[in-house]
Amino acid sequence: MTRQETSWRDLDLSNLNEKYSTCSCCENPTHRVWGWVNDQATVLAAYFVSYTPCHRDHGAKFQIVLGRWGEQTTPDDRSLVELDYRVHLGPAALMVVDPTQPSTLATVAKHALRRDQVVGRPIAATVFTIVDAIDMKDPRLNDVRQWTNPPH
Repeated sequence: MTRQETSWRDLDLSNLNEKYSTCSCCENPTHRVWGWVNDQATVLAAYFVSYTPCHRDHGAKFQIVLGRWGEQTTPDDRSLVELDYRVHLGPAALMVVDPTQPSTLATVAKHALRRDQVVGRPIAATVFTIVDAIDMKDPRLNDVRQWTNPPH
């Protein structure tokens, strides 16, 4: 899939679950949501987004797992891409980052792609199209979308 072939509008989400935990630095609730991104009837990716709703300065972490899915697949068939969504005083910024080690998703994706394996390569268009679909279509991320407006 490239950005020219598929728009975020063409992708569908299946929201699977969500969980609250406690932020280790501020002890506020942290929200983690996850689901599937589908291109028609085909699973394109799994996604996980973590953020602390009342602390926009913490940003959000997007974890995208790309590759083949189904009964005959294993974590060897999938790769993890991590992105940080940061909001400071200016506009929001989304950037591919080197994955955190060890990845909490090692049982889902064997390969964790570094920033230099994504940025400037064809996979980047796919990743950003998927993130756009998640950002625009997952209602559980309404708090994160509000961060683009500067605090009053």
